[in-house]
Amino acid sequence: MNQYRVYAGGVNLLEHNVDRIRIPVNITLHRDYIGPPAFVNNLAIIGLNAPFGNDIIPVALPSAGSQLPTMTQCYAAGWGADHINLSESSVQRYVSNYIYDQQVCTIRYNLNSWMNILPSMLCAASWDIVSAGCTGDIGNGLICNGTLHGVLSVSNNCHGNGVPEVYVRVADYVPWIREVTGASSTIQPGMAMLVLFAIVQFLTVKIIS
Repeated sequence: MNQYRVYAGGVNLLEHNVDRIRIPVNITLHRDYIGPPAFVNNLAIIGLNAPFGNDIIPVALPSAGSQLPTMTQCYAAGWGADHINLSESSVQRYVSNYIYDQQVCTIRYNLNSWMNILPSMLCAASWDIVSAGCTGDIGNGLICNGTLHGVLSVSNNCHGNGVPEVYVRVADYVPWIREVTGASSTIQPGMAMLVLFAIVQFLTVKIIS
């Protein structure tokens, strides 16, 4: 695991400031994780070798079980590629996404027989449902009202195909997160744990070699 690094507090991965880099020391997968094509409980927590400094402030967690109204504006940020034939970006980008109606999302995915949308999942899309996550975007956070409400689990693979993207609904996992980290509902700046990510992209998302 020492060949990987976790980077925080910056937007350019080429700026290897040692104060922004930590080494993963353990990974806790959700005990009920089911891989593709179901993507159930697609979440893990990385333990780090040392806390980040107080100048790097983690985003707050939502209240356990909290819900967001449809069309709530959120933001997703990451280092994914702009096109399926391009490499991942070294500079962070962001997109504005909106919470998608859960029932409509379920119908859209069931029609395509891709996967079942569960209550522990959250659907979001750009205003025109065209902007799509691409290579390296799985695991990106969905920030709504300054709070981490989603972790990208299923993207459109660089294609704006009119289907919303699927996120892990973080609010449903707050009790598990507290159990693993021993933390309160809002993670304090000095903590050396709680880097959330989607399991299927462990080797490519939020971890730089």
